[in-house]
Amino acid sequence: MDTQMLFKAFNPEIKSIDETTRTIAHLISTESPDEDGDVIETKGWDFSKFEKNPIVLFAHRRDEPPIGRAIRIEATARGIEASTQFPPKGVNPDADIVYEMNRLGYLKTWSVGFIPHEWEPMSSGKGQRFRRQTLYEYSSVPLPANPEAMNLAISKGLVNARMLDMLGWAKGAAIAPAPAVDIGVEFQKGLLSMEFEAARQRLRSARHVNGKGNRTS
Repeated sequence: MDTQMLFKAFNPEIKSIDETTRTIAHLISTESPDEDGDVIETKGWDFSKFEKNPIVLFAHRRDEPPIGRAIRIEATARGIEASTQFPPKGVNPDADIVYEMNRLGYLKTWSVGFIPHEWEPMSSGKGQRFRRQTLYEYSSVPLPANPEAMNLAISKGLVNARMLDMLGWAKGAAIAPAPAVDIGVEFQKGLLSMEFEAARQRLRSARHVNGKGNRTS
């Protein structure tokens, strides 16, 4: 495996929301196997790079301004716990949308962007066990893709045209199935968001728009 940036999504419960400071306390990584069978060991995380610039993104979009910052991150018995603080209302309209969608439960998934340093195949024969890795950023992501939830958010005015363009989302659009990936031979550049990326690229291609986001397949 090349030491390229990988992405892994988790869907843990939100621990708390402080609406006064616009801060969400939540897990961003656990040791539970994901759908690919991969496990990231909590004790193997290195936060030193991340702590120098603790930005939080939306869908790993590094070409867009951050939607928040991490004011706390630590390894616990449950996994990696973080406190994400969003900017004051009005500073970044996209951040306002992501905050409200997390607060109201329309977005629930968080994803870590990291570079692995040590890993080995799982004894089950499916997936990899990551033993040592460096965190570079984490993101709020629209996964699992849920057309009903997204359409409801649109109907309530929680998502504007800009956010829809970032998502590559058309109201009522179906989510493309995730492509098959042989992770035992070569990891894709992002193990996150295959459904999201497939849908976004399909819609952007139809509009003849070149996306600048991270490809994950």
